[in-house]
Amino acid sequence: MITPAFHVRQNNEFIIVEIKAPYVRSPEVDFYVLDNEFKFSVHPYFLRLRFDSSLIEDGRERCQHDIDEGKFIVYLPKLNMGEEFKDLDLLNVLLSRKREKQPKVAKIEVLSSTENGEEAEEGNDVIDWEVEQHLSDDGEGEDDGDGEGDGDGVSIMMKPILYGFDDKYSGILNKLQNDIPNIVELPNPDETKKKERQSLRHESERVKFNAEHYACDYDDDSMAKHLMGFRPLWKDWEEDTSEGKAVVFSEKDKEDMLKLPRKEYIVTHPKRLLIGLVDIIFAWAYDHRLTEGESTVESAWTISSLSSTLSFLVEFESLQNCAIACCRRAMTYPLVRHWGLFEQVWKDTCKIFSMGKNLVLRCLLDLRRLVLRDETKFILNEIYITDYCVWMQTVSTENFLSLGDKMSSIKLRKSDIELPLLEVEAIINADDCSTDSDDDSKNDSDDVSDD
Repeated sequence: MITPAFHVRQNNEFIIVEIKAPYVRSPEVDFYVLDNEFKFSVHPYFLRLRFDSSLIEDGRERCQHDIDEGKFIVYLPKLNMGEEFKDLDLLNVLLSRKREKQPKVAKIEVLSSTENGEEAEEGNDVIDWEVEQHLSDDGEGEDDGDGEGDGDGVSIMMKPILYGFDDKYSGILNKLQNDIPNIVELPNPDETKKKERQSLRHESERVKFNAEHYACDYDDDSMAKHLMGFRPLWKDWEEDTSEGKAVVFSEKDKEDMLKLPRKEYIVTHPKRLLIGLVDIIFAWAYDHRLTEGESTVESAWTISSLSSTLSFLVEFESLQNCAIACCRRAMTYPLVRHWGLFEQVWKDTCKIFSMGKNLVLRCLLDLRRLVLRDETKFILNEIYITDYCVWMQTVSTENFLSLGDKMSSIKLRKSDIELPLLEVEAIINADDCSTDSDDDSKNDSDDVSDD
């Protein structure tokens, strides 16, 4: 059976489902409602949706067939008139299967469940965004996937190096990079321990920081100011930000959501995953402003280079460290490297999260399409982006809103990022003062000559 394209909306009385099913006969249509579940079938299409609130079959339900448009419009009465149903734009959530008490398919990764086996939304409790503190154990941190010892420095069992979404992947990149180079910037990803990735990233940024490039953009900031004045796509939706209701998914977004895998996740570090998502969305937002909303063939490279997650497979314990990493890479990699532009893009990222998960998902879907078209970076969809697209739909809206608020409170100074920005600016400012002084001296000389 084929899952048809569909769209769901609501009014005070009904949930209205529009189903695209061309070239079928109306007499063959069958649908029914049971509590929060709706089923629709007409050969060769089948659709099953589950909502977060209850429906009722009381005689008001009806189905209309628009032959010219090739679609069915089904009206499903709400059990409680006036009740607001949530997440009607998140197609994967509506399509998710009801969990069996004894799953027969071992490959399904269950995110969480209540005591009676009903599905539960990940992250109903708002995450505490304060920095986690860990007592060190003789200099050893948490397991970084590099093996275990017997206490005398002798390795007993080697564990694989883990990376990707929630550390669910290993042994992939080294093999692929023989045929597809430059997937990530991290050298030997399948042999590099977690603890080493941050230091390698930090050193790479130090080496690749170009003082002349930064000086040019500092001295002539006309392009940066132009980009800072760009109006991003979400500006039209800012007036209504409650749970992202104002955000509109394009038809391409809806089509892509239907193609996402329908699976559930047992995540071990939801906080780290969300901070990693900040890093990824910041990179997308920088490219969105840099290209003024018209992505280019370089966009996938720009985004993957700006994101520490996608380039060095790193994880962040705190939003502060994530912000510093975003800033360091914004001063090192993109075409325009300007402090004011970084601050504007960080504000953009805060706004995206503050407007709710629908906008975050729309940005991720666009990023996924950009990466998919790239000859080398498409692998990042397999180990990060696709999983993020599916998992983030199950995270509570409150966590996105609280994350946006916490991000807004972060203020960075140029001295925080440990790159010689202030030194470069001091040289430029000194040269400007010297030039002004020379001009004044020349003017005074001209006045004396005239006398």
